[in-house]
Amino acid sequence: MLTVKKQGGFTLIEIIVSITVIPLLWFAVYISLSVNTMLISQAKHRAQAVFIAQRFIDVMRAGEYQNLSNIAGGSVAIDTRGTADTADDLLGTMSITLGPPDGGGHYRPVNVTISWNERALGDSDRVLTESLTTIISDDTAG
Repeated sequence: MLTVKKQGGFTLIEIIVSITVIPLLWFAVYISLSVNTMLISQAKHRAQAVFIAQRFIDVMRAGEYQNLSNIAGGSVAIDTRGTADTADDLLGTMSITLGPPDGGGHYRPVNVTISWNERALGDSDRVLTESLTTIISDDTAG
């Protein structure tokens, strides 16, 4: 009786499939890491924008209530890498919107909005915005 000796190794089809599948898996991992890095970066920038707006609201609260209408927005910098170098910062704008005072004139809504251009995948920019709204009161009113 003839016996067929089974040889070890891979067939040509197995090699072709592995040559095709492995790069596809690596590409999927690369895309996933790129998207996650972008999302983490955007979350960090959003947190920094909220911090800038909150700090500005605190400055407004420490000032005089009567001078709120004289406060203007301007440009802001979001530090992308936590460095002293400003070359890597994202530049944006801050706008302040004052609502009308309440009936007695002792409370006033304030909205601080920070906007900046964020680089997205594919080398395109998109404008991101964070807003904080609060009420500032006249502490001197009796």
